[in-house]
Amino acid sequence: MLLHGDVGRLESVSALQVADDLMVFRDGYLYRVNTDALDNFVSALKFVTVTTSPFTVTDEDMIFANPDTLGADITINLPTTASRASGGYTRPVTVKHVGATSDHDVILDASGSEEIDGAATNVISIQEDSIDVASDGIGWNII
Repeated sequence: MLLHGDVGRLESVSALQVADDLMVFRDGYLYRVNTDALDNFVSALKFVTVTTSPFTVTDEDMIFANPDTLGADITINLPTTASRASGGYTRPVTVKHVGATSDHDVILDASGSEEIDGAATNVISIQEDSIDVASDGIGWNII
């Protein structure tokens, strides 16, 4: 049976649970996910609400930035791409503008000469907008 193996070909499923296994459909293939590893990953995610500027990302995965509390723009300094690597993979960073208004911006700033999709900074100017970035080892890419 297709769901019994690790990988099989399907065309119209994005995710489903079979008994204790989580099956994920991606790029035309069905993968069985080790749910113990997934639980460990999810429990290891780090969230922070930022109300000061500048804020330098260290090991946070999701950043909720509220420039209204500060009454000014908030700059989020991204770490070097090498410092985000874990086990050969680069962990993404999500930044969300959680201000009550769009009066002030949240500015992502790449480290040193690194860039975010070819630019030194990326601005989130709309309330409730967010951006996900991940590193290719050279710079940050919007995903």
